[in-house]
Amino acid sequence: MKKDHSHTLYTIMAIAGIVVSIAIVLIFWDQLPDRVPAHFTLSGEADRYAGKWIVWLSPAISLFIFFLLGLTLRNPNMVTNYPYTITPDTREQHYAVIRAMAHWLRAGIIWTFTYIELILVPGVLSKYSWTGAVILVIIAFVILRTLLILRRGRNIGRE
Repeated sequence: MKKDHSHTLYTIMAIAGIVVSIAIVLIFWDQLPDRVPAHFTLSGEADRYAGKWIVWLSPAISLFIFFLLGLTLRNPNMVTNYPYTITPDTREQHYAVIRAMAHWLRAGIIWTFTYIELILVPGVLSKYSWTGAVILVIIAFVILRTLLILRRGRNIGRE
């Protein structure tokens, strides 16, 4: 059986996303104004502001997601609400799908937050170069890929 390296790749991607997000904040911290945009409309206009500490929110959420989904990776039977029936005969196959989904989701969510940080922090300094439609495309891609992984799980036992 061919060894699947995607789990390792997704873990490296997730860690890299966290590192990039933290680096962005550290690099630009002294240049940020005391009040920064905290929310944008899809047209790119800032419609809510907060203290500059808000830029730490993306790295904090990314770390939380990394460790929370890490629990699922170590113990997939702690998740009890699967979209299909898991039997003793198919348990390990289903758990492999759930692990694949958790690895993908972890990397996808973290890079979604990293993208926001990549656009937001330097954008504050150049007066908002935010493109809200891009984030919707990224979120749609993460959701679509997740659904495709779940579909693999639904087909287990039907083969």
